[in-house]
Amino acid sequence: MPNASPPPAPRLAAAALRYRQSEHHDAQDHAAQLNGWDQHYEQLAAGAFHGSLEDLGLDTVHVFREQTQRVVFQHGRTRHDTLTLALPLHCPGEGRFCGAGFDGGAVFVVGPGQDFELITPDRLDLLAVSVDIASLHREAETAGQPLTLPRTGAQAIPTPPTATRALRELLLTALDCAQRAPDALPHEELQWQIQQAVCSVLHHDPGQQVDARALATARARRRLVGAARAWLLQRVHEPVDVPALCKALQVSRRTLQYSFEDVLGMPPASYLRAMRLNGVRNDLRLAAVPSVADAAARWGFWHLPRFAGDYRALFGELPSRTLRGAVLTRHQRT
Repeated sequence: MPNASPPPAPRLAAAALRYRQSEHHDAQDHAAQLNGWDQHYEQLAAGAFHGSLEDLGLDTVHVFREQTQRVVFQHGRTRHDTLTLALPLHCPGEGRFCGAGFDGGAVFVVGPGQDFELITPDRLDLLAVSVDIASLHREAETAGQPLTLPRTGAQAIPTPPTATRALRELLLTALDCAQRAPDALPHEELQWQIQQAVCSVLHHDPGQQVDARALATARARRRLVGAARAWLLQRVHEPVDVPALCKALQVSRRTLQYSFEDVLGMPPASYLRAMRLNGVRNDLRLAAVPSVADAAARWGFWHLPRFAGDYRALFGELPSRTLRGAVLTRHQRT
């Protein structure tokens, strides 16, 4: 992108900057702290969850950095008026984004109002930026290089290393400055610089290098997994097994198996159990049920000792402790 000064504009008021840091010990609590995002987290690997979040909001730009421990299934939809780029900073092991594997060198792009699925590795440090799509288009046109958006909505994309490195360093610097000296942060200039950097990354036109056949397969498998999840969520109290799921979706066991392994990195039976355990945990943390037994039954667990063991193995605590903590928190608030 050509170097140029940003167009004259009044400096934004100090109130336009929103910065915060937070730590969480539950995956869904962590997800709920991401402003403006419609997304849900489900823990898939055993052990106590820990996550931290840095969040910087400006007028047309939202920057955040999240660090998580434990494998988590993130799924949701972006805002209809923003484009999002995400850059893994530290990624020991492979994750999966929208059905495709990735490592620490990946860059994800999600278009406005697009669904996405992310399976994190056991440890992930992710930096991301969401930019108002109208402002981004105006900036690209002003620079004489109309913006090229990915044609598939959400995907990991090849990017120019120099442009990607520049964007990463700019976002990290913005978070650091917001933490140390928020009053000295040049809001308007920072937004302009971030928009320029995002345009530079996207100017690579990732859509030209997509394998159409592989993309069609990935889309079909994502749709099948989405349909399976929707069907299962309507029957959480029933003892559903894989053959029943195949019959309901009218697919072979092999097709279902390949789809779940590609999109979620696990077989359908393992995901079904993890999804239900996450559902129980959410009910317990909200104190939405009178007892552990009621929560377990609501999600189709009838053998309580086995359920308690599975719950503790996944989340690092017994379900009774989760419920006691939620009840205590509610009493403290009232």
